[in-house]
Amino acid sequence: MNLISALYEDYKFLLKSDELSENEKNKFKDILNRTAHETDYKSSLENLSIYLKTKVFAFILY
Repeated sequence: MNLISALYEDYKFLLKSDELSENEKNKFKDILNRTAHETDYKSSLENLSIYLKTKVFAFILY
């Protein structure tokens, strides 16, 4: 979860945006503070890509 929190730290400026609802901002802060629920972490990369209006691709190396 530390990597996800660190990634969210890079985009903390989004908290000042009017694009995010208060609920989205609260979930964002929970990720930053590492107090989010496991389900929030599972959807965090997808949510971040939506917030940024881009696509985030995850690659799994075996």
